[in-house]
Amino acid sequence: MSSGAIIRKDAAERARANLDNYAWTRHDFSWARARSWLGGLPHGHGLNIGYEAVDRHALSARRDRVALRFPASGRAPAELTYTDLHRATNRFANLLGDLGVRLDERVFVLLDATPESYVAALATTRFGAVLATLPAGRAAEAPRCVAASEPALVVTSPELYDRYLAPVRSHLPAVRHVLLAGDVDDLGAALHKMPADFTVPPTAPQWPAMVHFTAGTRGRVSGVVHPHEAIVAQVASATYALDLHDDDTLAVSVPAGRLTHTAYGMIAPLARGITVAVEAGPAAFPRDKRVSVWYAPAGPLNRLAGDGLTHLLPPSLRLIVAEGGGLLPGTVAGSRSSLGHTVHDTWWQTETGAILISNYAGLDVRPGAMGLPLPGVRAAVVRRRGPGRIETIATPDVVGELAIRAGWPSMFQGYLDDPARTAECFADGWYLTDDLVSRDADGYYWSAGRRPVTRPPGPR
Repeated sequence: MSSGAIIRKDAAERARANLDNYAWTRHDFSWARARSWLGGLPHGHGLNIGYEAVDRHALSARRDRVALRFPASGRAPAELTYTDLHRATNRFANLLGDLGVRLDERVFVLLDATPESYVAALATTRFGAVLATLPAGRAAEAPRCVAASEPALVVTSPELYDRYLAPVRSHLPAVRHVLLAGDVDDLGAALHKMPADFTVPPTAPQWPAMVHFTAGTRGRVSGVVHPHEAIVAQVASATYALDLHDDDTLAVSVPAGRLTHTAYGMIAPLARGITVAVEAGPAAFPRDKRVSVWYAPAGPLNRLAGDGLTHLLPPSLRLIVAEGGGLLPGTVAGSRSSLGHTVHDTWWQTETGAILISNYAGLDVRPGAMGLPLPGVRAAVVRRRGPGRIETIATPDVVGELAIRAGWPSMFQGYLDDPARTAECFADGWYLTDDLVSRDADGYYWSAGRRPVTRPPGPR
């Protein structure tokens, strides 16, 4: 099944990795243990994504560590420490309250990976409102997504607003405020007037935190809702699949507004207290020479491996992880010679909220394999047997549908205002992914394409 020889990890690679013995780690792991890696809100007031990513470090010895490092440009600041991020998100959270945004309302962020986008997103979660977001490159979909999410506030650039939202503003009655961020912005002026102190209110782990828009497997663009507890799986997967350590600098080469960027370019690394090297946009390679872990889409990795441009990679780089989907087995098989590092593939969906299947820094890699389930995740190959019924396929190397046992912390709460579609995704306590896979005798999963799905009529 493999398109190349197994890539063996040496003793040094295994010794450094957070996961070097899969069986033992799975046996010892629990989601309760992963929750203990986080602080939780003071006085037992729940769990909040923004508090874990910002407050916990700004109020600790990490306060002066660089949280976000932006590409060199004419705009300041180039770096934000955890203290800087705390103050900036305090002001933004106070602005939300000043504008009358309620804790159960949504804030829509449509921006590239700028300081304003990080501050707005993290402040929204700290405030207790629900972050809704979309990549700026998909701004043509913004009118439909804003209408569906009904935000009280939209944060975007003057250019994107004038082109995509201003013409339909009269059809977006829920939007009470628009804040524009740019070289000359009304956002900066509004924030300057706000107090620099803010206390995160109580938020339960299952309180909705985020809405990300995806076409999913059914071809319909829908908002996917995740709770604050999603951070538990995102941090666990960043610890194991991205192998993050306290001294790492992480680069994630995907656009802001995608869940990949929110989860792994913002929430998980900041919750771990490390430095994120922010990419100006999807790049062929990390431009920050201090990057040690690179999480990248398959396309750039396939091209970079084919071109053999290893000299472009940062000298500090120690680990390359692929976002999943489209990674060529040959890229993995030849990655040590072409890139100087083994490429580790992953699998997840917007609906899963976090990486659930992965190849790991401390384990051997089988080129072409999706990998092994994350500790705490129970996966299976199944066959549908009618509405709400499935049959598990235990025989190795037989193709069926990938299913994930429901209940992992980052499992989506549902599609926005579409409970019927949400219900269709579950059967017998399993989430059905629509992805076809096989599982070999050693438990590695292998992609076999997508399950044919009859798409409903109507606009896509």
